[in-house]
Amino acid sequence: MSLFLPDRRWLLTLGSLTTVSMAVWALGWVLVASPWFYSLFEEPLGPEPGFRTAAAISRAGSTNTSVCLLLGSSTTREGFDDVMMSTSTGLEFVNGGASGGTLLWVELALLMTQRAAVKPYCLVLGLNARMLRPAQSDLHQRGYAPFVDIRDSVAVLDGAPEEWKGVHRGYLWKRTVWPFSAPATILGRRLERALLQRGRPEDFLWPRHLTAPPRFLYNEANSLSVEQWKETWWKMEREGQLDPLAYGAQTERLRLSRILKLAAKISPRVVVVVMPTHSRLRQQLASMQQPFEETLEHARRADIIDAVWGYGDALNDTHFRDFGHLNSGGRHWLSRKVASGVKELWYRP
Repeated sequence: MSLFLPDRRWLLTLGSLTTVSMAVWALGWVLVASPWFYSLFEEPLGPEPGFRTAAAISRAGSTNTSVCLLLGSSTTREGFDDVMMSTSTGLEFVNGGASGGTLLWVELALLMTQRAAVKPYCLVLGLNARMLRPAQSDLHQRGYAPFVDIRDSVAVLDGAPEEWKGVHRGYLWKRTVWPFSAPATILGRRLERALLQRGRPEDFLWPRHLTAPPRFLYNEANSLSVEQWKETWWKMEREGQLDPLAYGAQTERLRLSRILKLAAKISPRVVVVVMPTHSRLRQQLASMQQPFEETLEHARRADIIDAVWGYGDALNDTHFRDFGHLNSGGRHWLSRKVASGVKELWYRP
């Protein structure tokens, strides 16, 4: 009986290929895990909120001046004019707010900031009690999947629907096997955009995803029509956004505490702005206000955050363009208030 013994040259070749493959794999992980990864996102490479947030973080990290980074959901995006705030204080403000409406996306934005090794002079978190509810869309739809670190995925997805977890685990497995997948996607979009700019939009099946969104999505309409207000309210009812029982789960309260502690690790100066809320929503979800405010006050007393500025009921309904977002008048008022507060509290140019 004879045993098959592979040729020594074949073994050496196999060993060399394995070594090269492992080296390339390790290089991919080094690149994706390093702050360099964020240099790919100097501008949003698509309309997804994750890319918008990545671009803001990249911008905050590329300046030589003191930067105050604003993070939150679309209420933050629509609630602050960072150009006005920068002009009035001499401190550069960067608005990284993006659509989402729940705490999950704020936690992801902070994890992205930490991973990018961006250390802003100060952090302003725009939060409200409505954010104490589970997210309604997954990481892929929102464009955050490339930025979620494996080490953080378990905590980030705590309380998420099981189908989300399955999709995300599949993505993490793919990225583990091929760590170049995320940079390849980004570089692919850059190439497509360059071709789009030199060619004709009609030559592309989906040119919209290659077009960078505007820096802000300000809607300058002072108010919706009566019918639009009614339709918006009915839509929120259908989606369960007006059910107090959908808010305040233990996982979301823990997420809020985790967010505040993470913010303190990123910047030595952290303030939470309780965003203005339309009166009908304040009445509908009043029961959620107490646990939300208690968590913030506990963090302030423990010196985890520096201040809580409550503007939840500061503006009347004429300052809202819909139930969740400020119009230009409300945005200018809040921008001036927060900019002057930051300057008075910390900034001495």
